[in-house]
Amino acid sequence: MKSEKGYTLILVMIIIAVTMVLAMALSAAAITTTKQFNKTDNRNKATDLAEMGVTHYVTLGKSLIEPAKANAIKYKTNFCTEFTNELKKNNGEKKVEDKNKYVLNLDTSSGKTTTCVDDSKLSSIKIVFSSKGITGINEEVELEGSFNINKNGGSVVFPDLPNRIPPQVPNGYITGVENKPYSSSDKVFFQDYQANKDKINEVNIGGGVKKVTIKNIAWFDSIKDNGNRYIYIQNWAIFSSINAIAINGAKSEIVVDGNAIFFGPKPTKPSSSARKDVCVTGTAYYKANKDAPLEVFTNFTDYFNEKATCVKSPTTTGNNNWLFDDKEDVKVIYK
Repeated sequence: MKSEKGYTLILVMIIIAVTMVLAMALSAAAITTTKQFNKTDNRNKATDLAEMGVTHYVTLGKSLIEPAKANAIKYKTNFCTEFTNELKKNNGEKKVEDKNKYVLNLDTSSGKTTTCVDDSKLSSIKIVFSSKGITGINEEVELEGSFNINKNGGSVVFPDLPNRIPPQVPNGYITGVENKPYSSSDKVFFQDYQANKDKINEVNIGGGVKKVTIKNIAWFDSIKDNGNRYIYIQNWAIFSSINAIAINGAKSEIVVDGNAIFFGPKPTKPSSSARKDVCVTGTAYYKANKDAPLEVFTNFTDYFNEKATCVKSPTTTGNNNWLFDDKEDVKVIYK
């Protein structure tokens, strides 16, 4: 009888011990789960804060376009510089609630945000920035965002550049002849254009200078200004070779009131006194050869001289046609 009671007591004690161990294990598991949940919850909150920062920066970028345009005109600078300067003013910490916040920073390191030069040499400005979300307990998540500001909203339409073997006429172009009028829809190819021979659109503009106007998209294998001629092209101009542009005379000048494409290769850079007067009011593009990509001619003024009278047109490349690129989604990289 006593033996049975002893066994019963031992069994009860074992059950109590096992129950206590299980309770402690479950309690520890619950605490661990709570900690993991809290950690995940805080990381999610930090991510939400960083995403709020991205939205803030994109909205800010859209709102700063018009002020940057106005400042570029007011201070005689350029849109890119004014726009990025305004963004930099908004770098730093933005509090949300309690101790939660996000920190914004324009990323100007190499290969990130576009390096600003003369607006005429840019067709798009890429903005790269970071947004770091920080919770009240210092959980951090950093995102990288980017968007583009494009000239003409990225809607520049380039003329066809069919492959050809010089001196054959490019497909879609008609052969240009001096003293011949063309319809507005014609794309004209000149194998050897000489301004002093073209009388059809020639007018005296004073000082012994005659102005010759070409209203069509014009492709020149070679072009010569043999003295006192102001060649005025009111459309796209395409030059088969930088080396085949000859300008003679102190009063001679080629003006492209629009965009232009120059094929290479580039010659040895001339001295400043030897550079010919060529003005492109829009954007000058460069193509090293027929198979090379088209790129902005960033060092155009190393080869040609732009007179003080060379005014960049606001309808083609000036400060008034920069737009947020709504066609390209805002890109976000989760780190």
